[in-house]
Order: sequence, then structure tokens, then C-alpha cells
Amino acid sequence: MICIQQVWTSVVFVYWPGFMLGFLHSCVPCIDKTMFVFYAFGVSRETKDAFRILGSYSIGLLLANMFIGSIITIFGGLIVKRLHPLISNQIGALIMAAAGIFLLVQVLRRKFQPHSNQNGGMVKKFQQNGSQHRLQTGFLLGIFAGLTPCLFEIAIFTYAAGIGITNGLMLCAFFAGGTLIGMFPYAIFGVHRFRNGKLNQTTRNLFGLSTISKAEIASVLLLLIIGLILFSFAFAGINLFGTVYTSL
Repeated sequence: MICIQQVWTSVVFVYWPGFMLGFLHSCVPCIDKTMFVFYAFGVSRETKDAFRILGSYSIGLLLANMFIGSIITIFGGLIVKRLHPLISNQIGALIMAAAGIFLLVQVLRRKFQPHSNQNGGMVKKFQQNGSQHRLQTGFLLGIFAGLTPCLFEIAIFTYAAGIGITNGLMLCAFFAGGTLIGMFPYAIFGVHRFRNGKLNQTTRNLFGLSTISKAEIASVLLLLIIGLILFSFAFAGINLFGTVYTSL
């Protein structure tokens, strides 16, 4: 009974929020992924071909996220191993909340472009490959994009390092899975905009920074709120992975 309750609290308060953060993160604020969605559909004559390219990119991104997340979780977990579990949980949660505040300010000021230097490189790679090897190119670009984590990802992986290696790897897996799945609903949105002749305006809004995306606001607010909630639990002496401490 206790074991089931431990799993339930972990899923509800840690793993599922991690999945949702990954889902929103796949859209924004890491806008290199958004650009890839539109470009994949721009270079593909058929929708199914575009989804294949997007799928190969998403798989590469998932593997890269799991690789980076695992390294940070394992080595970080070994470093904080001597700390009290609630202390390490508080540190990780505060980093999530701080990252949420910083990113929210950057989004509102329209100064947040974490992977902007990769955007031109992605387009250039596809142009060089032409119509050949699109799936392989998409996969490699997903790997490269994931190997340069933004502050959003680092905040998640840092918290994962503070909750133990096994739990941390589970959180990284949920986050990476959410990122992969979240690419496709946004791609469908891109198809709708493309077919209605609104792709150029959408691109200007996303990369010209003329508007503030609601998804951007939602993603960083969720990061901030989850960080505060997790910190509150740890500060109150509640370990979401099974143990309740009355004092530190």
C-alpha cells in the first residue's frame, strides 16, 4: 500500500508535470524546434513526408535529451548524494523556480532566443542535402539540437539530479517523451497555417518577436509554479518519493 502511494505521488507531482513541461517545451521557448516544424513542411511536397522528417528529428531530440539528462542526473546525483534528500530537493526546486522567473522576464521583454544560432545552420543543412537523406538529416539535427540544452532543460535536469538517480532518470524520460509528443500537435497547427497562407506571418511573429506567444508564457509559468510547489513540499518535510520528515 505504501509503495503504491509512493508511486502515485511521484507520478502526480513530479513525473506528469515533467511530461507537461516537455510537451510545452517542444513548441516554445526553444524556437529552433518551432522553426524545424515549419521548415520540414516547407521542403516536403507531401504531408506524410514532412511528418516522417519531423519524426526522425523528434527521435534524435529525444535521444539527445535522454543522454544529456542522464549524464547530469547521474553525476549530479553522485555529487549531492551526501546531502539530506529534502535539501537536495529544495535546491533543485529553487533552480526550477529561478529559471522560470528569468525566462518569464526574457519572454516578456522579447529577448529570449536560446538556440537562435542554430536556426540558420538547420536551413543550410537541408539546402545542402536537397531532396536526399532528409530522414537522416532530420535525425542528426535533432541530436545536435538536444546536445545544446537551454536553461529550461537544464533546470529540469538539475532537479532530476537532486531526487536520486533512479527517480531522476524517470523524470528525464517523462520530459523527453513529452518533448517528442508535443512536436506533432504543433506540426498540425503549422500545416493549418501553411494551407491558409499564413506561414510567413506566423514565422514573423515567432522569429521577428512582434508578439508574445501564449505557449511561451504557459511554459515558463508552469516551470515556475511547479518549482514553487516542489520546494513547498520539501520545505514542509515531505519527500514525494516516499518518506516524510518531521525535521531536517
